[in-house]
Parts: sequence; structure tokens; C-alpha cells
Amino acid sequence: SYGWLQARGDMMNLNRLNWGAAIVVCAFLLAFEYARHFVWPALLHQFPLYVASIVLVFIGIMIFNQFVFGLIYKAQRATAEQTRYLNLLIESSGNAIITTSIDGQILSWNRAAEDIYGWPKTEAVGKMLPMVPPETRIEAMSIIERLKAGETIRNIETIRMRRDGARIPVMLTASPIRDEAGSVIGVMGISTDLRERQRLERELLAQQRSTAVLQERERLARELHDDIGQVLGYINTQSQAVSALFEQRQPEAAAALARRLTEVAQEAHGNVRNYILGLQTS
Repeated sequence: SYGWLQARGDMMNLNRLNWGAAIVVCAFLLAFEYARHFVWPALLHQFPLYVASIVLVFIGIMIFNQFVFGLIYKAQRATAEQTRYLNLLIESSGNAIITTSIDGQILSWNRAAEDIYGWPKTEAVGKMLPMVPPETRIEAMSIIERLKAGETIRNIETIRMRRDGARIPVMLTASPIRDEAGSVIGVMGISTDLRERQRLERELLAQQRSTAVLQERERLARELHDDIGQVLGYINTQSQAVSALFEQRQPEAAAALARRLTEVAQEAHGNVRNYILGLQTS
């Protein structure tokens, strides 16, 4: 049972109650005997009164027993309810909750552990960490040693193995289980399956890349429009001007304008090369 620690605590309370009940009964009998011998000694010599006193003692003891056992019954019922509720919470959890002995033998295995790792409870309980693959055994033993020393391990990402041999990523939190004296007697581990989270992270990364591509396209389109488009427009109009100058028989002016067009074209060519290199780097 997952509530065995709570049950052990309640057993200690019941033991205290038993001792308390024994002490109260003894005190009652001593007080009664003191009254019979020193307060009302005539009871010892009158048979009806003697029988009545015995009956009175018996009734008192029965009433006290009913009271004590009523408390015990309530404590046991409360423990059963707490254990049932705790079991329900653990079985309803979406995380694998597993308890082991101090040497790693499985003691409890909830429904989520069956779903994540593939072993049914009947096969897992009693085995030595079947979900730990051979390549992470050293890591697992190191974690157990830290737990034996009383350390709690929180949110470490590691690899575990399913029954079919598939490796899956999990996030592990483990803590030591202690007895009443504070000694470590077991380990409780909670494993979270990271496969769905990693799938969502891959989808998010793909969306981010797609968004980055669209943003880069928009940036490139703006720069081409603002820079290269203006240059091409300028070259177009100035080329027409060169043609007009030749028709007007002004070759020197046309040649100067043509040289300027060559420089502008070379600058535009250099800008296009820079755009292409920037895209390759991105």
C-alpha cells in the first residue's frame, strides 16, 4: 500500500493508546481496592455488597473499553480513508510514481508507470529497476547513492527504457523515504514523459524557422525595392538620356553619362552580391 508510512504512524499512536488504557485500568483497580480496604472495609464482609462492587467494576471496565475501542476504530477508519484517498491520487497521476527499496527493488508501480514504461504492475513489482537501460546504469547507481545519503534529486533529464526496448526521455525527481528514526529505508521516484514536450518543442522550432524565413523574405523584398529598384529606375532613365545625347550628336556628354551608369551598375552588382552572401550566412 502507498499509505504504509501513514499506517506506521497510526500504529504508533495506537500503541500509545493501548499503554494509556492499561495504565488507566490499573489506576482504577488500585483506587477501587484502596476504597474497599481503607474507605469502606465492610464491603469485604458483606456478600451482596461485594458482588455489587464486582459488577460495578465490570461495568466500568466495559464502558472504558467501549470508549477506547471506539477511538481505535475511528483511527483505523481515518487511516483507511487516508490510504484510499492517497492511493486514488497516485493512481490518477499522469506521472509515473514508483517506490523502491534502498537497493532498487520495485515496491510499488502506479498506472502511469504502466502506460509510460509498458510493464504491468504484476511484472514490475519485485524487479530491480527494469526501466533503467544498461547505458545509464552507472548514472542510476550514482543517484541511488545520493538518495541513500538523504539527498533529494529534482528535475533531472535522463533516458529510460520501455518494455519493448525503446528509449524515451524523462524528467526524474527522486527523494528518500525515511522511517520514524530518520533512517532512509526506501526511495520514491516521479518520472515525467518528455516525448510530447519535445515534439511540441520541435514543432515550435519549425514554426520559428518558418517565421524567420518569411521575415527574411519581407526584409529582402523591402531592401530590393528601396535599393535595387531605385538603381534600376535610375539606370533606365539615364540610359534613355544617353541615347538622346547621341542622337543630338553630343558624344562626350553621352560618354560621361555612360561612365556614370557603369559605376552605378557596379555598385548595384556589389549590393546584390552582399544580399546573397547575407542570405547564405543566415
